[in-house]
Order: sequence, then structure tokens, then C-alpha cells
Amino acid sequence: MNFKIAFLGLSVFATVIPLIGCSDDDDEPTADSVPAVCKEAFQAKYPQATNPKWEKEGVYYTAEWSEAAGLTEKEAWFSLTQQASDSWAMTETDYGKDFFLAPAGLNTAFNKTEYRNATVDDISFYEYPQAEKNVYVIEATPYGQTNDLLLIFSGADYSFVKAVPDTNADITPETVF
Repeated sequence: MNFKIAFLGLSVFATVIPLIGCSDDDDEPTADSVPAVCKEAFQAKYPQATNPKWEKEGVYYTAEWSEAAGLTEKEAWFSLTQQASDSWAMTETDYGKDFFLAPAGLNTAFNKTEYRNATVDDISFYEYPQAEKNVYVIEATPYGQTNDLLLIFSGADYSFVKAVPDTNADITPETVF
């Protein structure tokens, strides 16, 4: 009998403890609490986007949504400015790890690098208001290595720019490649 009571108590404990650590994102902005200038900038830049999920990231408001029948994820960053036309700061398009969603030129450029045999973990495009800053970032683990690299490619012509160690830091509008 004591074994059954102890087992029941342990089962309840194992069920309740994980729930205590869960948070309920009540601090995240609702669509109604996102500043109008950010929502206007989002609608102007991405009129076809539907059901964005808004979050606050430091001084930015981010809108996340899916495209291509859910195969690509987008996250656009907006700052609180006076004019909606000045609010957009960056957009990340996440293609996953399959080149078939990314532009063909990127796959061609990747295959010309010394990293062509690396295991690709993620492919993203970072677009900025200043087009010369646009970059493709391929997170990859080269064959025979244990450390991930970020392979940086030009957003204009897909040329390989450089490889840098992956520090797992978030890429924000302030990130310098």
C-alpha cells in the first residue's frame, strides 16, 4: 500500500514540476498593442502576409509568418519611429536546410566553395533597407569537423564572402557580417 501511495505521489510530482517552469508569454505584445507605425510598415512591406505573430525583441517589434505553403518562415524587424517608411530594419527568410527553396544561384555558389561537402543545418537570407548589406547565411558543419560555421554569401550575386565560427548568437539588425 505504501508503495502505491509513494508511486502516486511521485507521478503527481513528475507531472506538476515541468508545468511550474512554463511561462505564458503574457509579456509578448498582442496585435492591438503593437505600435501603429510598426503595423503600418509591416502592411506596406508585406501586404500578402497573413496572421503574423508579433514579439518584442529589445527595441524592435518582430512579425513572424510563413510563406510558400509553410515551407519558408519569415521574421521582419521594425523599430519605433515617427514614419512607417523608416520603421523596417531587417527581414530574415529561413529556407530550412534544403537548397530547393533557396535561389538556384546560391546552391551553385555553395558548390564552388571548399565547404561543398559540409552538412547544411540552415539557410537564411537577411534583407536590409540598404541592399548592399543583404546576405545569405548558410549554417554548416564541414566534413570531419565538430564546430559549425556560418558561410556568408553576397545577397546580390551569391558570391562567397567568408566563413566565420557559429557562436549561436541571434542575428539582429545591428549584426555586422
